[in-house]
Amino acid sequence: MANISLKEGESSNITTLPKSTYQAVISGAWDLGMQENNYQGVVSVKHKIMFRFEINKTIEDEGAFKGKRYNILKEINVPDFFGDKAALVKLASAAEGKELTKDDFKNFDTDTLIGKNLMVATGITSGGNAKIESFSTLMDILEPIKPELTPEMPDWVKAKAEAGKIGQAPKQEAPNDDLPF
Repeated sequence: MANISLKEGESSNITTLPKSTYQAVISGAWDLGMQENNYQGVVSVKHKIMFRFEINKTIEDEGAFKGKRYNILKEINVPDFFGDKAALVKLASAAEGKELTKDDFKNFDTDTLIGKNLMVATGITSGGNAKIESFSTLMDILEPIKPELTPEMPDWVKAKAEAGKIGQAPKQEAPNDDLPF
């Protein structure tokens, strides 16, 4: 396994992954800590984790990435409580192939998701790039795939984590039984 990346000044010129539903494997999970978040002009601080998904579709364009899988990165907020609408809960449930409960998130480690297969529905951003819109459990007829990339945090992700870090992420404790689900 190896991580592939562009060198400074290189352009990938890769055709955008078409909008569809694909099999994917999680090949990276990196804690970005507390990051400033600006959504529609509202600034907040959120604990974020970045996941890398290898899509089971290979790049056909000529160049350094020909024959490699498409990859999509997605930042997910760590929820204040683990309700079923939280993106991390949806992702983990799809990757584990079952609905997870709040007890499943006691001492939960996102690294356990690396190597897990799931289905991802993709869309296109306003900038023309592929994005993940939703997660679902891997279809029974599909054989799991293994990650081709190493799970180490790429240098540019480390730089992003450091550049936007507001403070250390709080230690996640087991969900409080008094919180509504």
